[in-house]
Amino acid sequence: MVMPRHRMIVGGRELDLSMDEVLTKMRNVRPEPIREHLVEIADIEFPPKQVLATVTGWDRQSFTTMEANRVLTRLGFKCSRIGHRPADQPELVPEELEQQESSGIGRTVRVFISYSHDSLEHRANILDLTQELRRAGIDAQIDQFIESSPPLSWPLWMNEQIDQSNFVLVVVTETYATRFMNREQPGRGLGVRWEGNVITSELYYASDDRVKFIPVVVRAKDSTHIPTPLRLTTWYDVGIAGNRNLKPLLRHLLNQPAVVAEPIGPVLDLESSETSEVTDPSQQAVEAAMARALGGDRDGGVAELEKFLDNPSNEIAAAAAYNLGRLWQQEDSYSRSISAYRRAIELLPDSPTAAAAINNLQLALQAMNAHYGPEGPVHAAQEWLQLIRQGEIRTAWERIDRDTRLALVQAWIIANESHPNLLGLDRDDLAARLSQAKPTYFLSRAFLATQLDEFQRSYQAYDQETWGAAEKPRRFGLDLELVILMMTGGDAFIWQPGTEVPAIQLLMRRQINTWYVVNFSPELVVPGWPPTSRPLPGIERTKES
Repeated sequence: MVMPRHRMIVGGRELDLSMDEVLTKMRNVRPEPIREHLVEIADIEFPPKQVLATVTGWDRQSFTTMEANRVLTRLGFKCSRIGHRPADQPELVPEELEQQESSGIGRTVRVFISYSHDSLEHRANILDLTQELRRAGIDAQIDQFIESSPPLSWPLWMNEQIDQSNFVLVVVTETYATRFMNREQPGRGLGVRWEGNVITSELYYASDDRVKFIPVVVRAKDSTHIPTPLRLTTWYDVGIAGNRNLKPLLRHLLNQPAVVAEPIGPVLDLESSETSEVTDPSQQAVEAAMARALGGDRDGGVAELEKFLDNPSNEIAAAAAYNLGRLWQQEDSYSRSISAYRRAIELLPDSPTAAAAINNLQLALQAMNAHYGPEGPVHAAQEWLQLIRQGEIRTAWERIDRDTRLALVQAWIIANESHPNLLGLDRDDLAARLSQAKPTYFLSRAFLATQLDEFQRSYQAYDQETWGAAEKPRRFGLDLELVILMMTGGDAFIWQPGTEVPAIQLLMRRQINTWYVVNFSPELVVPGWPPTSRPLPGIERTKES
């Protein structure tokens, strides 16, 4: 049977190759020592770069291991990766290799750190992170180590570092994400762009299940910028110099999990009295309180759990704190859930409870940042109100939803239909012109001045320093969220039912990555003559919550 030929582009060169041609040219070729990547050719393991160089006659410096893997995988060969094994180290028998790989002991883990040069402070922080990892037994590498004697080709050097490393730490910031996704202006951030292309390609063509590319952040808020190809794995918040938290990351790199499964014992005879479990009564009480909260009596269950926070047993107190965090997280009470999880971690570090709390804490921080952060609806609503206070009506007008702009114009035309400037004008045409995001019609200045006056009178009490957003998100469908801002005096404030507090409601809609003002009450605008509105689905429930 004749194997099909494949035409590919590798390093800008066209390659036309078949599996038969590779098998023929690799016959009687002695395999070189394998460092990490390998490909099986006729049941013999070769380094992928040796195979592609032998078959094509190309210089090995002109292509990467990743590109060799891609070519050989497409031809039908099996490519994989093993742990780094120096050439002078004897071959391990399978049992010894499995034991060494599973324990993480006896081998040095090599890590390459990919980051963007955001600022001198950020560069210094990444250098400090690298040195701390090296002091912890990790062979960590960054470009700063060779800047005094740079390589002939930075892209090839980056490829070699990625190929030779067991892991690549991707330090994500907003700048890194912009360059990684090729959204930076031409000529800037070329290093990250190159690494981003390499990382994305290697993720796509990866032939094993090991996580090689690990996203890390130095500030929790940057977790929202983790590029899409890396979002499916665990990320780590390592902190900044002087306030590092490397232990969870080191456990990952060194394969030293905080929790190890017990060996599976013999099947128990459930009828024997000797197998009955004895459970701490306090632990049973914590579980009963949680069941009470989930079973309908939430307030009663929470009150019981809060009593256990001061229990002399750290295990009981940590379990209570963790369960309270779960309850508050279900209600989107971010600040209270975060405090509860942190309490659980502090009380019982390096425990299954702490591990679960850390995972949930990351989710809570991500959700909180999505709600309050620079790309969230609360920030967009506050920014819009500030534009109104500052008289920036044209910018504020652009940030209003299209249907809402049209309805506001229609209401203005109806209210001024007898004005001499409007006589003889087609109202539909006028509405279409004035409702544009950047209106230039001769009446636009007068209309926008009227709108600014109405907005400023409606929101004259708002002050960004003394008004805060309600913590619990009010979401409707996929893209709508009601932001409620209340006067708090700058302090944390918990609203109690029946309490009257000055408030502003802005209904926001997300379109791609931008939030727009949809309405100034919890209703959807319906343009028309006259414009009307219709209630949001589920708004009755929101009023009661």
